[in-house]
Amino acid sequence: IIKTLISYKKVLLEINVIRNRDVHIMNFLKCEAINTSPVKNKFKLTAGISYKNSLISIGYASNTKTHPLQKRFGKNAESLFIHAEIDAIIKAIKHLTSFKKTTLYVFRVKRQGKYDKTWIDALACPCPGCQKAILEFEIPRIIYSHEKGYVELP
Repeated sequence: IIKTLISYKKVLLEINVIRNRDVHIMNFLKCEAINTSPVKNKFKLTAGISYKNSLISIGYASNTKTHPLQKRFGKNAESLFIHAEIDAIIKAIKHLTSFKKTTLYVFRVKRQGKYDKTWIDALACPCPGCQKAILEFEIPRIIYSHEKGYVELP
């Protein structure tokens, strides 16, 4: 799956398939990421779920205690902190009965250098655990940040 994703990402970076509303949502999530607390002082990650062109939930990666859904989809037993994608799903469950017409957006920023205070765009491809959750909740469209723009998964 990962090899397929990497080759698919290269194609999507070459052809601009991201729509204007997607760019607006990703820019909003970037601002949210920059203004949150960093995870392990290394990166900041936010995720959002849109339904009918409206952002209905925002999730944040954090060092706080995990949630049963995170334990269920965690990539390993050491995945103690909640992932932004899972947090966004947890919050969206309150508003949706089905995720079949939603889009999941994920944005990550990281420090450019060890002692640098500025944040730059970074790769935010969902981890294997979050990918399992995305498949189980049948989220059909995923857009995430990349060092050189945005990537949409099929």
